[in-house]
Formats: sequence, C-alpha cells, structure tokens
Amino acid sequence: MRCCSRTVVSCRALACSSGLCLSHVRRCLTTSGLERTKAGTVAVDGWGRTNVPRVWAAGDVAEPAPSAAVAIAAGSRAAAGITHALLISGHRR
Repeated sequence: MRCCSRTVVSCRALACSSGLCLSHVRRCLTTSGLERTKAGTVAVDGWGRTNVPRVWAAGDVAEPAPSAAVAIAAGSRAAAGITHALLISGHRR
C-alpha cells in the first residue's frame, strides 16, 4: 500500500482508522487506486470490497452511517468478507 507520504508499506493486512483524522485517511486513499463515489467516499460492494483486490473499506471512509448500529453492521459485513477471502486463499491461523 502506498500512502500519501509516498511511503510504501508492505504488509499482509492493513487497517486504517478514520476516527482520528478522516481527511488524512482520505488523502492517503487518493493515491491508492481505489475507485471513489461522487460523494468522495471509497466505492464498495455489499461486503466492503473495493476495486483493488484484497482491499476492503468500511465506516465513514466508505459509507457515512446515520447511526452507530448501521456503522457496526457495515464493519461486520467487511470483516465477514475479509474472513471469507482469507479462508478461501488458505491463510488460516
């Protein structure tokens, strides 16, 4: 993953929190090749998958939620999609 500072992070998994600075997270995502919606959020499917293989997004960066319950559900769907992908690819721990 290449961040807005041009730093390349080699990793098996990366989690970004927008709680501290949503504008910084969005700037970082701008250089990642992720498709964006007209509203400027990261485009995701129902499971939080993006157009970049093995990259998921949830929360305000993907779908601003009107309530905590909706945000929790979106995060849970993304977590289920990630778990499914890891199990299929054989990365069991």
